[in-house]
Formats: sequence, C-alpha cells, structure tokens
Amino acid sequence: MADLVARQLEGMLPQIKELEKCGIFKPEELRQIVKEATRYEYILARKRTTPQDYLRYINYLFDLQVLKDKRKKLQSILRLPLQAELMMVHNIHRIYKRAIQRHPAHLPLWKNYVDFCKISRNKNSLNMTLVRGIQAHPRKVYFWIESARNEYENNSNIEGARLLYQNGLRVNQDSEELWFSFFKTEVDWLKTVLEQFHEFGIDEAQYEMYLKAEIIKIIYDQAVKAINTIEFRKRFVNHITKLIARSKSELEKTISEKRIKTCETTIQVLTSVVLPHLYSSV
Repeated sequence: MADLVARQLEGMLPQIKELEKCGIFKPEELRQIVKEATRYEYILARKRTTPQDYLRYINYLFDLQVLKDKRKKLQSILRLPLQAELMMVHNIHRIYKRAIQRHPAHLPLWKNYVDFCKISRNKNSLNMTLVRGIQAHPRKVYFWIESARNEYENNSNIEGARLLYQNGLRVNQDSEELWFSFFKTEVDWLKTVLEQFHEFGIDEAQYEMYLKAEIIKIIYDQAVKAINTIEFRKRFVNHITKLIARSKSELEKTISEKRIKTCETTIQVLTSVVLPHLYSSV
C-alpha cells in the first residue's frame, strides 16, 4: 500500500515545489497539504472504498484552489507558473478518473466529473469521459444528450450531434428527454442557418431546404410515433411557442437590419411551417 501511495504522491512534488517558490503557501502549510494528501491517498488505496471517499478528497482540493485564487488576488498575481497554477485542477481530474474507474455504476460521480470538465474547460477530458459514459451506461440518456450537446455547442459539429442522437435513440427509443433534446437541437440549428444566411450568405439550396424545416418535422413525427401521448406532444408545441415569443421580443429591440431579417424569417418559419405541423397531430 505504501508503494502505491508513494507513486500517487510523486507527481505532486514538483507542483508543491513550484507553489513554495511562488510564496502562495507558507512552508508549514505545504507540509500540511502533503500530510492531508497522504492521508487521503491511504484511504483510496484500501481494497474497499466509497464514492464519498473520493469526493471528500476532491472537495479538499477544491478548497485549496479557492484559497490559492484568493491569495493570488490579494498579492496581485495574474498567473503562476504552469505547474503551480494547475496543481489542484490536475489532481482533481486525476482523482475523478480513478473514482469512476473504481465505481463505474455511481452516476453522480460521472455527472460531477462532466460538470468539472466543463468548468475547467478541458475539452479532451470532457470528450473522453462522455465516450466512456456511453460505453458504460448506454441506457442512461444523460450521456447521449450531453455528448450530442457537446458536439453541437462546443465542437460546432451538427452532424456528429445528429449521429449521437440517432445512436442513442436506437437503444432508448422510449426516452422523452432524448427525443425532445434532439428536436430542440435541430430547431436551434435552424435558427443558426437562418442567421448565417442573413449575416454571411450561404448556399441558396441549403437555405431553401431549412425554410421547409423538413428535419424538424421528421424528428417530431418519429418522436410522437414512439411516444404517443398528448402531454409529450404539447412539450414540442410549448417550446416552439416560447421561441416565437422570444424572437418577436428580440425583433422589437434590435436595430440591425440583418438581425431584423433573421428574426422575421425565424418567426415566419416557426409560425407558418413548424407550428402548424405540430398542431396537426396534437
């Protein structure tokens, strides 16, 4: 056990030395940090651990991160050397990875780590964690939705998002949340295409295709075919109704001619194409 703990702590030593050089923590404080890290590592080295064991260690490092940032501000330090700056964040990532490997069935651990990847803006860790989450829990739609949103919102990859939604629905066809998230993503992409056309100009054929909102109609039709309830159908109608109201409000406030055209087109497509299609089956 001692050898395992020593290996885990070995990577922290250069980071501790950098913190000492910067003067953010006093030498006695750093010795206490090493002592606490050692105590936590011995707990995690046991044959039986709980998710809370990892979370307590992570919370301790979070508190150190907050303290470090406060002291940087007080000392008017903009940025520390890389190892010192990223010490807590790096070790939190490391412990989360060990936690989900040791307790893969504990979904709150996965969700907490996904949130931390977003906060720390670590795209690679976020992508890898979501892939591992899908592999470990293909029936949990949370991972499919987060992965698709990540592809669309962070990687600007609508095709990748569509593929993830489609693959997720193959094994979770009865999931309202997965269908609804797919629908919302496509509606948002429709608005993006309309904005791009008026702002920059895009292929006319693509623009005409999106004016018909065919993909949105297909998703809705397949969704209500899989889940045929009035309440589910109303969710789609309510979403579009709110978007129309929001676009009208934006139209009243905007002064840019291009934005005015975008809002007008968005309202027209949602009002005269999408909404009637939804109402026709409610």
